[in-house]
Amino acid sequence: MRSNRIIDAGWLLSEIVGPKRDSLYAHLRREALICDGHTGDSGEPSVSTSRNASVTERAAMQLYDIRNLEQDLNYLEGEMLLAIRHYAEHQQKVERFRAGGVAPTKPSGMCDQTGKEGAIEWGDPLCPMPAVKGGMCQAHYTAWYRHRKANGIDTSKDYEPA
Repeated sequence: MRSNRIIDAGWLLSEIVGPKRDSLYAHLRREALICDGHTGDSGEPSVSTSRNASVTERAAMQLYDIRNLEQDLNYLEGEMLLAIRHYAEHQQKVERFRAGGVAPTKPSGMCDQTGKEGAIEWGDPLCPMPAVKGGMCQAHYTAWYRHRKANGIDTSKDYEPA
């Protein structure tokens, strides 16, 4: 019997990765401060002089490694979120196929860019934000407006008289 990998991944994120995230970043920040010459907890600089430059060089290399680890974590978080979003989009395609080509509708009041000019370039079909104008959230309405301005489409009817 095949296990549900989505549930396994969700458990891994919620029970293992999520709780450790903040402590890992805090540890990296503490280590970076120490490499920069600050003591562990006080935040005060700890200056020491030495004729041996290798200590400074080692600290600089360690700081470089710490910054790389932090950047890698940030990059992987972004890639993980992107992969989850792509998976959700693919699930929607399967649902449309299963429903005979009819796309599942979004709840009313949610951001929906369906049929808007250039939505494939600036839109997000999974946007969870509430609609404020034109059936879209503020960020997507602004992106739609800018797309139309950039492509010479009339936007004068966007503003309603008070």
